[in-house]
Amino acid sequence: SSFESANSETILSHLLWVLFSKLHETAAEELTNAHTQALVRLHKKICNQPQAPWNIAQMAEELHLSTSRLQTLYKQMFGISCMDDVIQRRLYRAKDQLKCTTKPIREIAENCGYNNVEHFCRQFRQHIGCTPGQYRKESATQKEADSPTHLTLGGKRAASLLSDI
Repeated sequence: SSFESANSETILSHLLWVLFSKLHETAAEELTNAHTQALVRLHKKICNQPQAPWNIAQMAEELHLSTSRLQTLYKQMFGISCMDDVIQRRLYRAKDQLKCTTKPIREIAENCGYNNVEHFCRQFRQHIGCTPGQYRKESATQKEADSPTHLTLGGKRAASLLSDI
């Protein structure tokens, strides 16, 4: 069913993120940089709690670094700035909720750490290329197209073939 397909895709995406985090953690353990462990912990927290009210000053204070030093080390280690990572994780969570739930966009924005739905929609469009509503609609259309009732075999719809059995 399309629901199972969406759930499988969501589960697979989350498993890949966990694997990615574990690979970074393993690689980080082998490095000698004194800040590596703290950066890995911060990265995990961002991944697990993107909805938290993140800001550079607070992150830097937690790691006992200057804001510029934190941003430099974080980007060197993960290839992305701290706040871009937060935004990416928030939008990833939002895409999941848009695909798999019927929650209102305002609620999804709040669940993902946005206090302002207009800011969420603007950032979503800037990074994803469409509005949250368009994304939800396109995802639903894609799920429908992927469902077995829309598959054809020899010109016959799969649903018709199944009913002939």
